[in-house]
Amino acid sequence: MLRFILKKAFLALLLSVAAVSALAQSEGLQYSVSGKVRDAKTGNALQFVNVLMEGRHYATITNSDGGFLIKSDIPIDTLVFSYLGYESRKLPVEASSMTVYLTPSIFSIDPAIVLSAQPRLLVQQAIKRIPDNYSSEEELLQCFYRETMQKRQRYIYVSEAVSKLFKTPYSRGIYRDAAALVKSRILISSRQRDTLSVKFLGGPTQAVDFDVVKNLRFLLNQAELGFYNMEMGV
Repeated sequence: MLRFILKKAFLALLLSVAAVSALAQSEGLQYSVSGKVRDAKTGNALQFVNVLMEGRHYATITNSDGGFLIKSDIPIDTLVFSYLGYESRKLPVEASSMTVYLTPSIFSIDPAIVLSAQPRLLVQQAIKRIPDNYSSEEELLQCFYRETMQKRQRYIYVSEAVSKLFKTPYSRGIYRDAAALVKSRILISSRQRDTLSVKFLGGPTQAVDFDVVKNLRFLLNQAELGFYNMEMGV
């Protein structure tokens, strides 16, 4: 029992140190550029556009409104914008705020040949490949989490967070995995009629709780695959 408590205490200390270190590092990034990315033809905001500082490892993606904020410990001279289906752009930074327009690009791809397969066999092969595709070492990951709820076309709840995620090897289950918040924000609609009428399950810990590979007994259990009817989707 004492050994288990000491391990939990060590894990909590490890996550606390990582969170403080990440926060201190974030505060040292004194240079920043913000802006929006839009479609050059329609003017619509583009979300999930990759924004990269040339020559450095600093990068981010645009949010659902096309907005982005990128920080650095040195002046930001050039930003590279790339998005699937659009021409990439490399632009000099002339101000702390900018609006970028990306032009859609048309390209052809080689034809794909679709072969029929046995779905149950594919699942079994995927299970056998787990040791090859998942880490057998402990990992400390830095993550970004975003959760939204909409009422028609309007957001009534937005939750975003930067977190640290401690993951044990895939073979050890989820009970020693942990998540720690580094920085977070929550935006809730102030309209009385927008009050959430149902409870929902969410949060940064879902990356731990819903790890399918570490919960094989619930879905990918070899002994129980025979109870499922499987077929290939169209």
